[in-house]
Amino acid sequence: VDYYVLAGADADAVIAGYRQLTGEVPMLPRWAWGFWQSYEHYATQDEIVGVAKRYRDGGIPIDGIIQDWQYWKDGQWGAHRFDPARYPDPAKMVADIHALDIHTIVSVWARFDKDTDNRTELDAAGVLFPKTYPNVYPPGFGRWYDPFGKGRDLYWNEISGRLGKDGFDGWWLDASEAELGGNWGEMREVETAKGPGALVYNAYPLFHTMGVYEGHRRDFPDRRPVILTRSAWAGQQRNGAISWSGDIHGDWETFRRQIPAGLNFIAAGLPYWNTDIGGFFAGDPKDPAYGELFVRWFEYGAFTPMFRVHGTGKSKEMWQFGSAVRPILLRYDRLRYRLLPYIYSLAWQVTSRGSSMMRPLVFDFGSDPDALDIPDQYMFGPAVMVAPVTRKGADARTVYLPGPGDWYDFWTGKRMKGRTNIV
Repeated sequence: VDYYVLAGADADAVIAGYRQLTGEVPMLPRWAWGFWQSYEHYATQDEIVGVAKRYRDGGIPIDGIIQDWQYWKDGQWGAHRFDPARYPDPAKMVADIHALDIHTIVSVWARFDKDTDNRTELDAAGVLFPKTYPNVYPPGFGRWYDPFGKGRDLYWNEISGRLGKDGFDGWWLDASEAELGGNWGEMREVETAKGPGALVYNAYPLFHTMGVYEGHRRDFPDRRPVILTRSAWAGQQRNGAISWSGDIHGDWETFRRQIPAGLNFIAAGLPYWNTDIGGFFAGDPKDPAYGELFVRWFEYGAFTPMFRVHGTGKSKEMWQFGSAVRPILLRYDRLRYRLLPYIYSLAWQVTSRGSSMMRPLVFDFGSDPDALDIPDQYMFGPAVMVAPVTRKGADARTVYLPGPGDWYDFWTGKRMKGRTNIV
């Protein structure tokens, strides 16, 4: 086992050293930092364009909308082709979204149904894992490609030639672990281009995102790459990748766990992280109890690197919620856009200085011992302290304000006195 020791005067210096060793973070486009709407899944061309148009017509700030999976015909997972009965003109679909000054990314997987021409091409090149795995969901069987060698370029050429040409702005690489059949230990049986799967398995998302990032830079040099991916490994920050916490449940305990989970992820040197706001397996927007949870999660999401709503079941566009919820969502959406120059400046510091946008308190207050064990407060850049409300029915919480320095209430501008405040 090889060990690398990265020393520095503070956490930023340590992370800068890690990035120097494993790769610097490319600058993402400005639109990546706005509000994103997603759903599992928009099932027709008219539906996704209609949602984008309703946001724009309603004057609700938005920058991105996502086409999730199952846009293909049955049995054509991995063909990277839209079902023409539901999406008659994907290039026009993307153009119509762009005409609204909204960007869009598309879900692509590393698995292939047996009757796709892409699977045949990859198999002929010897870059598919030999076993056919049962799908985790929905029912079916498929094979997964090997990104550790020449399979990367072949995979990129397939998605670029069929989806990139339609004008999509980026890529959602789902199940990038890779998921295989969904059972523990399956990668032990696999021999990859870089050796036994038991040794290299955790690096699968690193090499998978690498092929897509490098291919995008080569084929679409006028579009900064944006990659949303479910899994990550050391060095993946160099691939323009944003990770999220997976298909989580929409409940208060899961919500609370997202805050320390994200801070720990970022403390490992990977700067861009987010969650499915409201949870993937979530409640009914018309239910006031779920509306309360969604509001608190949305408030928190406004202060994460990627501000993105997603989920299955009932869709969670802003207008789906009741009149008590919608004004709060709009307030925080607009706040995100007021902060966008600040956020874009933070992104530049991530790229140019090895900094981090979402910051555990130890990053800025390492000399304050009382700040070191607080798991649910963090800095969003150097100027904004975020302390999410994560308890059902709560209208206030205790906030610790580390020293030295003065603190001011964000909404009123009034100076806050003392180190512990109820806000």
